[in-house]
Amino acid sequence: QPLDGAENSPNLLRMAGITERLERKGARVHDYGDLHFDIVENDGEFVEGCKFARTVGKANLQIAERIPLIMKTGRKVLLLGGDHSVALGSVTGHTRFQKDIALIWVDAHPDINTPLTSPSGHLHGMPVGFLCKELPHITPPVPGLEWCTPCISAKNIAYIGLRSIDPEEK
Repeated sequence: QPLDGAENSPNLLRMAGITERLERKGARVHDYGDLHFDIVENDGEFVEGCKFARTVGKANLQIAERIPLIMKTGRKVLLLGGDHSVALGSVTGHTRFQKDIALIWVDAHPDINTPLTSPSGHLHGMPVGFLCKELPHITPPVPGLEWCTPCISAKNIAYIGLRSIDPEEK
């Protein structure tokens, strides 16, 4: 994410009282805290159409591995992230626990670009492109994201709030 501040989103939501509000609605909340992600050395270059793919991939692999562990306890997972690149790990993690899922994507953008179609190379505009079972033929292998395989069908994705769609996403 090229804009500063996105990494503060989870803590700002906590400070705004998201836990208390969910508890008032009857949810039993357990905050597992923040995952800490390391920046992969020499990862700033544009690799296979993606920026920072190794760093984003490594972080999302941690998310993908953690989510099924939490779900095995019977809990539901609410992941608070800074940008939509965290969907690579969260959706993959959910499908590792339960294969057939539906996804409600709330965003101004469909985020279904691939490394071959993205005008920016930012992974927060590509998670659905990597996750969608119908697109592997136009999603090349990317170093750092080898673990991320398509896991959801386009027919199981509903979009809310779209207002800006790149030409190649149509």
